[in-house]
Amino acid sequence: MSESPLGSNIKVISFDVEGTLVTPDFSKGMWFECIPEYYGKKNKVPFEKAVRMLAAEYDRVGDGRLEWYDVRHWFKAFDLGDYHQALQRCLPRIRLYPESEAVLKALGRRYRMIVISASIREFLEYLVADIKQHFESVISTVTDYKELKTPELYARICHDLNISPSEVVQVGDNLQYDFVNPRAAGLQAVHLDRRGQRDGKLVVADLTEFCRLLPGDQPLC
Repeated sequence: MSESPLGSNIKVISFDVEGTLVTPDFSKGMWFECIPEYYGKKNKVPFEKAVRMLAAEYDRVGDGRLEWYDVRHWFKAFDLGDYHQALQRCLPRIRLYPESEAVLKALGRRYRMIVISASIREFLEYLVADIKQHFESVISTVTDYKELKTPELYARICHDLNISPSEVVQVGDNLQYDFVNPRAAGLQAVHLDRRGQRDGKLVVADLTEFCRLLPGDQPLC
């Protein structure tokens, strides 16, 4: 086994969720199908036009603001009533990536594992329902801390969980929130790019590749 670019002192693995453990199909269905459909019916706007209008509004707010992640904000902003029916409609879209379950089971033999996600708690509980048993903590930064995944928040979470930042490796698909920011807080990090565009030693194409990147005499996966 080749030498790992990660430190040998890793004790905790922290996972992002959407785009990392589960596919983005659920959120895509919510933001670009269910909400535009509700909006279109209420305002007598064709579905395709509603999609364009709402996508422009999402972009105007941007993913640097908490409300971008909060379905309650959007249903209130567009006066669409209760979001729970839309949530239930989108639940069948939740899908694990093919390797997720096996990788989590393998890594659980050696490491403590947590989730640090910006998905709101109402979504997160459903997104990890089938794999929740693998994690000692499941954190929604937006719901639990009212913050995005900043360096300061990573440091605070480590403090709250009584974990040394250098003993944690964060893996996720967002370059800024799951790689740059945790590293700025003293965590180790690996960028998951499922497009396969590897441009560094700390970039992987799937979770099996991440598993094999971890230090040790023999790979767990």
